[in-house]
Amino acid sequence: MTSPKIYNQNYYENMRGGEQTDPGEGKDLYDLFLDLMPQGETRQLMCLDVGCGRGNLLLKLFQNGYTNCFGFDFSPTAVNVSRNLLAKSLNVDVVDRVIEGNISNANLYKNNSFDIIFMTDIVEHLPHDVLHDGLRNIGRWLRQDGKVIIHTFPTLGLHRMFLIFLTLTGKWSELNKNSKIHCNVQTCHSLSEVISSSSLICEKIWLQNDMLLTSSAYKQMQNGLLKKCVRFFLHDMMKISSIDRMFNLIGLAEYANPSLYCICRKPS
Repeated sequence: MTSPKIYNQNYYENMRGGEQTDPGEGKDLYDLFLDLMPQGETRQLMCLDVGCGRGNLLLKLFQNGYTNCFGFDFSPTAVNVSRNLLAKSLNVDVVDRVIEGNISNANLYKNNSFDIIFMTDIVEHLPHDVLHDGLRNIGRWLRQDGKVIIHTFPTLGLHRMFLIFLTLTGKWSELNKNSKIHCNVQTCHSLSEVISSSSLICEKIWLQNDMLLTSSAYKQMQNGLLKKCVRFFLHDMMKISSIDRMFNLIGLAEYANPSLYCICRKPS
């Protein structure tokens, strides 16, 4: 499994998250995730954030009135960063809410504990066997009528293009680091398969272009012509409906829409 040492203070300071989408819409990445929550009077739902990272999603949940929210991460740095964020912003017992733990540990939580389990930007960091075992554990922790909300970025095609770019530009250190961090990048087909093999049911899976919010590489680029070109070709142009349809027709939808979303449930 990827070493927790990779996910240090520097990693969390430089990862994306919280940036705005269209200025008129005013939503950030975590708003997009909350939009997938069940609608109505559901603020008492038991929520779990798997691989909670900096705690941004947990904070967003609390700020929107969800009071029964918990998270874990296998990185001690992530746990500390999350606890500090929540302690600074909210009046909650952060020690009990955010714990250090491994998704492979079935005893981390009791069976049938949660209504909603988030796996946002964690799938691509887990080796295949760990992902498979982790999804089985999530199925145990999930209540019968609960939902699992998954987001993973990037899709495999765009990831390979990025690795080629790093190779051609001689950025060997970044290439090595990225290969270790994103060790299990998905396609719609591969994600559907691993979900099915773990005894969860994929209710809905779809592609979406939220590249400006999900890409740490884009966030870290210096402002200038190159960044404008990346935005134009990988985001603005792909938002044009005729171009998006063309990519779908020629089987390259995962290049135009490099984020994978999935909603899962337990078998009836």
